[in-house]
Amino acid sequence: MFLNGWHLREDLLVVDEDTGELWLPEADPPCEGVRAGSAQPCDLWQPRRPGW
Repeated sequence: MFLNGWHLREDLLVVDEDTGELWLPEADPPCEGVRAGSAQPCDLWQPRRPGW
């Protein structure tokens, strides 16, 4: 998912307390409403912004 134009919503990322950088959580949050292995993203994902 990370290389095909989708990114985990920013409000679900973890803030590093030392640097303030945003990181992916250790475990992926459950993706409800979409079957496992589906090419369709659930509402946890948003299109990646150009240049990001």
